[in-house]
Parts: sequence; structure tokens; C-alpha cells
Amino acid sequence: MVDISGKTVTARRAVATAVIHMQPETLRAIESDALKKGEVLAVARVAGIQGAKRCADLIPLCHPLPLTKVQIDFTRLTDTQLHIEAQCTVEGKTGVEMEALTAASIAALTVYDMCKAIDKTMMISDLCVLEKQGGKSGIGELTLKAGNLAELFAQIEIQLGNQDLIDNETTLSEGMQRSVIIQTEDFDASGLVQAMRAQHGAQIGALVTFTGLVREQNLVTGDNSAVATLTLEHYPGMTERSIHKIIDQAETRWPLLDVCVVHRVGTLAPTEQIVFVAVARICYGLS
Repeated sequence: MVDISGKTVTARRAVATAVIHMQPETLRAIESDALKKGEVLAVARVAGIQGAKRCADLIPLCHPLPLTKVQIDFTRLTDTQLHIEAQCTVEGKTGVEMEALTAASIAALTVYDMCKAIDKTMMISDLCVLEKQGGKSGIGELTLKAGNLAELFAQIEIQLGNQDLIDNETTLSEGMQRSVIIQTEDFDASGLVQAMRAQHGAQIGALVTFTGLVREQNLVTGDNSAVATLTLEHYPGMTERSIHKIIDQAETRWPLLDVCVVHRVGTLAPTEQIVFVAVARICYGLS
């Protein structure tokens, strides 16, 4: 195993997700507790928690961690898709993403096992780390993929601000992503734009960016006093929801190809970059 004795103990958190696809009647049977093996979600939740605690036994080079929390949640995405989210936290020297991935995997496999007698078509997909926090890099990247807006909003736990502007069942482009990055380090805005251009190429019809800086004067107090530093703290969930409102507003106005939002936390000096937003609109010929 890698030597982590020199690392600092910090609060660490990871969220992993998976999707299990099944027949509509299978999902209805799960929700109504009609399976012969018992309450599928209750058993799968316990199995996922147990899997997280046994991660180091299952994956040889993982460090044993004294987990402080394991939470498993289930959400119906569609009539044929069950979304599984596993959250793990620890005060430790290494991350808990493997524990979260193991928890999501074991929960999904348990659902599969308990339903396989009535459904031979089930498939597990989209196992990934949704969020990672703590350690040297602070807070990790959140990258989401979904087939339509209903799936996307189920993953990020927000609702459309105006249902009249767009339908939740609107199909998203193949491989469409929404990227939210919360970090302490500075970011390279031009590099993020270049990466977006390289990924989508001629599909981009328009690309708009915004970069926000820390002000030199305090406009809140009204006296225009000089700003020495600005400290931003990250509260899990709150920051993400605020950022997703930006994406939500863009989604309801334009046929988007890609969105990237970067927000820094920590102590920043005047004129330092604090937020970056890049919105790529799909070429009219492709929309």
C-alpha cells in the first residue's frame, strides 16, 4: 500500500452513484415490497453500508478507514431506472471514494440478486464518483451525465425553476455533461475554454464565458472601504445548489451543449479569480 503516514488528517467525503435498469413491473414490485426475498431497498441499503465497511478486505491495496458515516439513498429516475447514491465520510489521511464506490456497487448487486428471479434483463450502469471532498485538493469535480433533464435533476437534487420553459423529458445530447468544480486552487480560464473547444469542436455554435474577481472595495457596507481578503467557506450541498441554479437558468433558455462552472473557496485576495462560467451552445444546424 502507499505510505500515507505523512499526510494530514482532514474531513473527507465522497459520493458515488450507480443506475440499475429493469422492467417497469420489477420496479413496481420493489416499491410495493412484492418480492419473495423481502424488502429489496432495505436489504440493499444494509448491504451497501456493509460493503463500504469491508472495502479494504475486498480491494487489496485500499487502506482500512474508520468511517464516520455511510448513507445509501434510492431514487426512481424513470419507470425502468433506479438510481443508487452512496455517501461516505471519514476523518482520515486518505479519501473515501473507493468505499463509496463499493457501497454503491454492493447495493446495486443486492438489488440485482433479489430481483433476478422475475427479471432477466436487469443491467447495472453509470457507476462513478459523483463528488469528492477533503485532502490536499480540497473539493473535487462533479461531472454529470444524463439522458434527459429529469435524470439530471434527480442526480443533482434540484428542480426546474420554471416548468413552462422546458420539459423534464427533453432529451439531452449524447454524452452531454454538466461540470461543477469547487476548489481552493486558482484556475486557468483559457485552459478550460480550450478543453471545451477540443471536446466539442464544430458542434459549438457559440461559447460564452464569465470570470468573476474579488473586488478591491467593499460595496456591501457602502463606504467603499478597501478589501484585504475574502474568505469563502464551503458547506456541502449549499454551494453546489447555488451553482446549479446558474446551470438551471442556462438550461431553460438555450439548447446547450456543455456547461462548466468553477468556484473557489478559501481565503482570496483582491483581483483574484473567484468564479468562472463557460456555456457552450449547440450549433443551430445541430439543434
